[in-house]
Amino acid sequence: MLLLCGVVGCVAMPRIVVLTDPLTSQEHLQLGLLREADGRWDEALDEYQAALSGHETLAAQARAEAWGALGNAYRLAGRRAAAGRAYRESLRLRPDNAPILNNLAHLYLEGATRLGEADLLVRQAMALDPARRAVYLITLGSIHATRGETEMSRAAYDEAIASMAAEASPWLSAARIEIEKYRTHHRSPASDDFQ
Repeated sequence: MLLLCGVVGCVAMPRIVVLTDPLTSQEHLQLGLLREADGRWDEALDEYQAALSGHETLAAQARAEAWGALGNAYRLAGRRAAAGRAYRESLRLRPDNAPILNNLAHLYLEGATRLGEADLLVRQAMALDPARRAVYLITLGSIHATRGETEMSRAAYDEAIASMAAEASPWLSAARIEIEKYRTHHRSPASDDFQ
């Protein structure tokens, strides 16, 4: 019996080791932005989710940024419903975030849904952030094009292009491509209204 106890006493009991994430929520957010820039959406999503569920609390502005970035990654990964939820959470935390207002408007535009709300969101973005007005005008013009409002669409696009050209914006070429995409897609076959 003594021998048996001696053998049992030599066996170590298993230990439970709890590993903690060595990265802060802010570091996860930064990694997510890097992964997104590399086009690695799934990894970006993981990093943004880690930032939002981290062991320490992000400041409200950083949480809003993380939710907005999560929305961008979801949108780019084709997960529109999740993107909408993330954008709305970002705006709940920071309702004056003009780029996120525009991103949510653009999400609605891509699905051709809630275009009235998209119109209001992009107009709110323009009021909050006049420095990016030209970018927001492209979204607004595309909303008008999708609704068949040719003249309003043309006016928004023309103002955006004129503004970008005057500023020598590096986004001018991208803006022209985006505008042409909507003009081509929404042009009536019997009409050259957008030419």
